[in-house]
Amino acid sequence: MKPDAMNVFAGFYQNGYVTNDLERAIDVFATRYGVARFAVTRARPIELDGGVMLHLDMAMGFVGPVQYEILQPAGGADGVYRRALEGGGEGFKLRFHHHAYLVESPEDLLARRRSLEAGGHPIVLSGGKPGANQFFYADATATLGHHLEYLYISPERMAVHADMPRN
Repeated sequence: MKPDAMNVFAGFYQNGYVTNDLERAIDVFATRYGVARFAVTRARPIELDGGVMLHLDMAMGFVGPVQYEILQPAGGADGVYRRALEGGGEGFKLRFHHHAYLVESPEDLLARRRSLEAGGHPIVLSGGKPGANQFFYADATATLGHHLEYLYISPERMAVHADMPRN
């Protein structure tokens, strides 16, 4: 079954970027785009399916209802982010990586995953804490040039997002 475009793009929540220098990326967002307020977390451990771990340095902030996320790979199974930084020589890099979409329940997340897989989108990363926050990335780079992330965030965890900086 192929997913329809309305289903795939429903629940837009976040623009995700990847960088090799989080401080400099935050400065670019502040000085060039007026987005100066971020919550920053260092070496955040994220459990993936199968018990594999990845670590990310993260900055998150909102502009209106849209969350802006900047990620810097910091170890473990972070290849999906490191690959986005390949090419273009040495030095500072800041690249668009994904759009993220919220779903209402873990069951909705599973249904979305099955639909995307059936439509030919490989799942390149998935994990989280069941019942609290779960996610997966579908590879849409061949057609859209970026990944699609889908998130289930429990109401309790969503309250944490509500307290993130607003620009």
